[in-house]
Amino acid sequence: MKRFFVALSLVSSMFVLFLCCSDGTTVSTFGGSGTETVGGILVDSLGNPVNNAFVRVAPVDTASSIEFWDVTNIDGEYLIEKIKAGIYNLEGFTQDSSLVIVIDSILYANDSIKLDLGIDTMWAPGNISGRVLVDSAATAGVSIYIPGTSYDAHSDDSGYFIISFILAGTHNVYYEYPGYLRGVDTNISVFSGLTTQLDTKNLSLDPNDKPPAPGFLSAAYDTVSGAVILTWEKVNVSDLLGYNVYRRDTTDTGFIKIATAYDTVYSDTIFKDLSDTNSCFYQYQVKSVDTLTNESDFSPRADINAISPTVLMTFFTWTLMPSDTDTVVNGQSVNLAVNFKNKVRKNILIRWYTKDPLEIVRTANVDTKEGDDTLTYTWQDTGVHLVCVEALDEKGDTWRDSCKVTVQGLIPTDTWEDFYPLVHKRRFSGAAVINDTLYAIGGAEDIFIVDDWYPNALASMELFNATDSSWSSFGTMPTARSAASVVAVGTKLFVIGGTNYDENFKTIETYNTQSNTWDTEFQMPSALFGHAACVINDSIYVFGGLTGLYETSSEINVFDPATGTWATKGSMSMARAYHQVVVLNDTVYIMGGINNLQDPTALTSVERYDPVSNTTSPIRAMNTGRMNFGAAVVNGKIYALGGAVSMFPDEFTALSSMEMYNPATDTWTGKKPLPSARHSFAICVNHNIMYILGGAEQGPPNFGQLGSVLRYYP
Repeated sequence: MKRFFVALSLVSSMFVLFLCCSDGTTVSTFGGSGTETVGGILVDSLGNPVNNAFVRVAPVDTASSIEFWDVTNIDGEYLIEKIKAGIYNLEGFTQDSSLVIVIDSILYANDSIKLDLGIDTMWAPGNISGRVLVDSAATAGVSIYIPGTSYDAHSDDSGYFIISFILAGTHNVYYEYPGYLRGVDTNISVFSGLTTQLDTKNLSLDPNDKPPAPGFLSAAYDTVSGAVILTWEKVNVSDLLGYNVYRRDTTDTGFIKIATAYDTVYSDTIFKDLSDTNSCFYQYQVKSVDTLTNESDFSPRADINAISPTVLMTFFTWTLMPSDTDTVVNGQSVNLAVNFKNKVRKNILIRWYTKDPLEIVRTANVDTKEGDDTLTYTWQDTGVHLVCVEALDEKGDTWRDSCKVTVQGLIPTDTWEDFYPLVHKRRFSGAAVINDTLYAIGGAEDIFIVDDWYPNALASMELFNATDSSWSSFGTMPTARSAASVVAVGTKLFVIGGTNYDENFKTIETYNTQSNTWDTEFQMPSALFGHAACVINDSIYVFGGLTGLYETSSEINVFDPATGTWATKGSMSMARAYHQVVVLNDTVYIMGGINNLQDPTALTSVERYDPVSNTTSPIRAMNTGRMNFGAAVVNGKIYALGGAVSMFPDEFTALSSMEMYNPATDTWTGKKPLPSARHSFAICVNHNIMYILGGAEQGPPNFGQLGSVLRYYP
C-alpha cells in the first residue's frame, strides 16, 4: 500500500472532509514517542469490502499537525504508516461520498509497530434541510454549519438550505449572519440515507453588534438653495435609529459629525450667509446607527465642489406703488413693482403669481442682469393677498421671492399681528375652519370656589364673522368639555372625547353648520383626552391621549363618519399625550407631547405615519421639546409653536418660540417667535394665514386663560 499524499489537494477540492464524531471511540496505548502504523478493513452494511475508499488520520491535539492518507484495496484494507505520537480521528469516505465512517480519538502514546483497528462498517450519510429567516425576511448568504466539522451550507434567496453527506448520529446546527445573534438547533438526529427536515429558524438582531454601513452615497449641489443633497442606500436592520452624517472640509481636520438623518436623504445647507461668496469643497461620509448608538463603518465617500449661490442668484426688492386709477373700487386694486438683480447671469423671464391657489397672472420676457417689472392686479375680495415672483436665468435656474400685500401696504413674511379677541377667554379649546368661518369650541377656565381656583370645562362656542370683523357666540355644546379634539369633515364639526375634570368622555358630538343642530350618536372605543386628531379622505384619525385610567396611549384609531365605525390601525412608536398631529400630502406628522404623567417632560421627537402602509418612522426631531403646543401646515411647511416644557410646577416654562420643518430637506428652522409665551391654545389656518386662539401664559396650579387671538403670516 501507499500513502495517498499525491492526490491530497485534488481530493480536498472534490469531496467533503468529514470531521464529525461517531458514536464509538477507539483509544489505544502503546510505547514511546516514535512513529506508528495503523491499519484496518472497511466494509459496507452487507459486510462486503469497500474498494477505493479514501482514509485519513487527522490530528485533534497539538502534538501533530500533519494528515496521513491511504486508499483501500479490493479487500477493503488500508495501512497508514509513520504516524507521530498524538491523538487522531480516523475518517473514511468513498469517491462519491455514498459511504462514510469516523473513528474518534485514537491515542498513540507509546512505541508500536502496528495498531490494527480491525473491521469497521461504512454507512450511507444523511442530510439536513431547512429554512432560515433574518429578522423574519428571507435572506441569501446565511451560514449554516455543524460546529467542529466541515459540514456547512448557505441559504438561497428564499432562505432554504441543505447540508449533505452527514454521518449518521446526533448533531448541533448553527446559523450565523453578520449583525445577528447566532441561532442554534441542538441534538438533531441524522439517519443513514435519509434527510432530516428542520423547523424554520428566525435570526434576531444582535443589539450589541454594529449595523451594516450604508452604500452608494452620492452628493448633488443645488445652486438655488446653496445646499448639498446627500442620498444613500437604506440599511435594513430592525433596530436602526438613523444615519450619522459626517463632513470634512479643505482644512483636512478629519470627518466631523454634522447631523443625524432619519431617512436616506439629507440636505446640508452650506451657504447660510448671503455675504459669503467663496466656493466650498467638502467630502461626506455616512454611518448607520442603531438604538444603542452603535455606529457602522463609514459609507463610501462623496465629494462636492460648491459655488456660493450669492454669486449666482437673482435678488428681489418689492415696492407698493400708487394705483394708476383715480378711483379704486372697494380698495381692491394694487400696483406692485419688483426690482430684480443678478451679479453674474442674465435673467430671461419674469413670472408673477397670485390667487388662491396660486396661478400665473403675468409673464414678461427680459434679457438683462438687472431690471424692474410691475404688476397691477385687482382682487375680488379685500384683505391680505399673497404675491410671488420668479426669475428664470440663462443657465436654467429659477429664483423666487414672495410678499403679502394689502391696499395699505406690503406685509413682510414671518410676521405676527394682534387679531380680534374672543368673546370668552378659554384654554384647551378646539378650533376649525369651514367655508372661511373660524370656530372656537369648548375648553376650560379657572373659577374660584370657596378658597381656591379650580378648572371648569366650557360648553360655549363662538365664530368669527368676516363681514363685521368680530367674534360672536352661537350656542353651546350638549356637553361641556376641555382637551377634546375638534376637526371638520365637510360642513360638520366633530368634537371628540375630552374631560370636564370630574369625568372623561368617549362620546363624539357633531355640529352641522348648515342646520345649526347637534348630534350625539357616536362614541369612541374608550374615553380619551389630551389626544390629537386629523382628517384624511373624510376619515378621522385619532392618535394617543390619556385614557380614563390616566394612562398614556400609543394607539392609532380611525373613525369613519359615514358608517360610525372605528378600527384600530396599530401604534405610534411611543405613547403620547398633549401632542400635535398635522397632515401633509396624505402623510401624518406626529410631534412632541409627553410620554407619561410620572415624567411630564416635553418630547422633541417627531414621527411620520403612512396611512396606506400603516407604518410609522422617525424623522428629524424638533429643536425644542413641546407639550400643549400648536402645529399647522402652511405652504407645504410644518410649523410648531409655543407650548410648555413640563407640567411640573417647579419645572414649568411656557414657550414663545416657533420652528418650521421643511420635509424636502428634513430640517427644522427657527421662525419669528410669538409676541409672548403661551400654551394650551387652539390653532387653525385659513388662506395660508395662521390663527392662534386663547390659551394660557401661566403654569400650575393656576393656569388662567386668554381671550386674545394672534394672526401669523408665514
